[in-house]
Amino acid sequence: MALYKEIQTPIGITLTYWRIKEFSFNNVDKRGHIIVVPYISKASRDAGNDYVREESKKISVFDHDYSAQKGYEQNTILNYSNYFAPDKAFTVEGLYAAMYRYIKENAPDFEGAEDI
Repeated sequence: MALYKEIQTPIGITLTYWRIKEFSFNNVDKRGHIIVVPYISKASRDAGNDYVREESKKISVFDHDYSAQKGYEQNTILNYSNYFAPDKAFTVEGLYAAMYRYIKENAPDFEGAEDI
């Protein structure tokens, strides 16, 4: 499982294949992060080439729950609870699928990314 998304580096290299390298979730604080690493292409990764370390991306996941504070309810963000709470992430979809879906739906750099 990975994502296909063409992202050009500052020096002009186009990276197309993105995989989750590591992740960490804290269910008490309702926070976490996902690190995705890029390869030039799937063929490059399949050939055993290393990922482009300098272009790795850390994607934060968190809840900011203001639902009980009158007037601030609209500032509530429940990304952790909506994607990674135990009753959400460990369903039929599975944790990795939930992480890739979160990335596609919440990380601006990956808008329009495709599962591959």
